[in-house]
Amino acid sequence: MIAQCRPRGWIERPVGAFHLLAVALSVAFNCWLATTSAALEPDQAEIVETADGELMTVDDVAEAGAEGEADSAATASDEPGREIAIPVGECPGELPAEAPCPDDDSCDCADENFEGYPVLGPDAPPPPVCCDVRLCIDPCQKAQGEFWVVSTRNAPVRCNLDQGLGCIEYYRRTGRDSYERYSLDEFLMAMDPSLPTCIYVHGNTLDWDGAIEGGTRVYRKIGRGIHGFRLVLWSWPAERLKGYGLEGNIVEKADRSESQGYYLAWLVDLLDPRVPLSLVGHSYGCRTVTAGLQGLATGHIACYDLPERHYIGWRPMEACLVAAAMDKWLLTPRGRHALAVTQIDRMLITTNPDDRTLALLPKWFPWEALGLNGLPERPIAPYDQRVLQLESTSWVNKAHRFQAYAHDRELADRLRPYFFYLDAPEPIPAELVPSGDPVDLGGQLDAIEPDSTAPDDASAPALPEVPAEPATPAAGDDPS
Repeated sequence: MIAQCRPRGWIERPVGAFHLLAVALSVAFNCWLATTSAALEPDQAEIVETADGELMTVDDVAEAGAEGEADSAATASDEPGREIAIPVGECPGELPAEAPCPDDDSCDCADENFEGYPVLGPDAPPPPVCCDVRLCIDPCQKAQGEFWVVSTRNAPVRCNLDQGLGCIEYYRRTGRDSYERYSLDEFLMAMDPSLPTCIYVHGNTLDWDGAIEGGTRVYRKIGRGIHGFRLVLWSWPAERLKGYGLEGNIVEKADRSESQGYYLAWLVDLLDPRVPLSLVGHSYGCRTVTAGLQGLATGHIACYDLPERHYIGWRPMEACLVAAAMDKWLLTPRGRHALAVTQIDRMLITTNPDDRTLALLPKWFPWEALGLNGLPERPIAPYDQRVLQLESTSWVNKAHRFQAYAHDRELADRLRPYFFYLDAPEPIPAELVPSGDPVDLGGQLDAIEPDSTAPDDASAPALPEVPAEPATPAAGDDPS
């Protein structure tokens, strides 16, 4: 009887109130979670990728536009996306009036005790006006060298790498926009061992024209003042892929850059071992460089065995990793490219904890980029003394693109010795170099037995000493 005296809906009203309270709490929690996630980690839709491979948040795009730092950026959609107009940074002008170009008559080669580069840090003495012609840097002289392009854009990107060696193309720049096609044999014959040679591997998103533009920056800005050199631009299929989206492009190019190491190792092995060689990578190109060095050390990279080696022994070779978009553990004793440092005389790694592109990579990869804070531990002894790290924050700020590194004159001066091996030890005598007539086998050469008297690591010439810890610019110094 008591239940009949209760007002109708007495039980339903409390249940409805609890339900509404639960819904309200759920909505509030979801709103808080979305706000917190957005604050801690930018949404993928808020990240854009510039034409030269730099990742930015929308706020970074606005900041870069205000500072004139970047080119154009596109949204990470399956379509080409809207273009965001950002002012292009101006190239620096000529040398100031207080630094006149030296006369040719002043070259007396008096500095016979010059020990070569580098001396890192803001207090490093300027290079001598004249010395050995390989070391003589004239900052007023335009670049004087050869410009070559090795293109793997028509070669397999991940599978059947061993069948793609004949698909690699070779060009020599003969004019502003003209290139002459060479065969592999002609390319190898043209590699004069007297010229320091830089193989430069560009980063992500660059098509043929973008790669040529980046290689031209290396030629003009880094090669400026060198009396003779050879630049070989490694042009690989890094252009933006339609239908992949931002994440798909980033992950796919990371895999491709590893596979490029197979082609790079194969070609380096064919080069005359007397050529002073510098392997330089920017962003994803760094992974290609270390993968190639690992392939030379082991004969195996990217799941494929390299063809039989043409030369086994020491060769004058160095490496430079600029803004490396690769796992910081790759070069350590536990890393997949641990033996890469055994193949070079020295290596320079630039670091920048403020690099906004490298800071975003953990969204897609479970590792921190090497170019942020450098190596977490030293490489395998005794090769650890060959690796130097140079923090570049004071020169490039948050930028990742190579333009920021090349256009800063002071930073370019510090990178130049690692782009062109000017102070390489004396080359290997000609009688110790394997010889043989190349045979056209679809881009490959017949294996040549290495000379049993060729020097190994133990008998390699003494290398110039380099500082274990490079100095960093002092606070308040003007990097420009």
